[in-house]
Amino acid sequence: MVPVDYLDGGLDLIFTTVGIIWCYVQNGGAEGKEFLKRIVPIGWVMFWRLMLGGIIPFTILVGVLNWSATGEFGRPDTESVLEVIIHNGLYLGHVLAHGCPHELDC
Repeated sequence: MVPVDYLDGGLDLIFTTVGIIWCYVQNGGAEGKEFLKRIVPIGWVMFWRLMLGGIIPFTILVGVLNWSATGEFGRPDTESVLEVIIHNGLYLGHVLAHGCPHELDC
């Protein structure tokens, strides 16, 4: 693994952990109701919205740019720090834009 992979994994872990804790608190913490029954379906929907609306198009764009620069199809051998920041920015932007799901009664 290259250092940028550690950056990507670290940011993913931080965003996921903070997001789950934030939803838990918004759900009422220990006093909340049916947290797992609410967070799993919401997480599934958010995952697919993010994949279809951000990650897949961005990955295709990176592949096309790599092809235009090198003549090779596919993903470059390593991601740049900029690509990691853009991927994680898409994730964070999506979560911030949609706010707390109404199902959690925030």
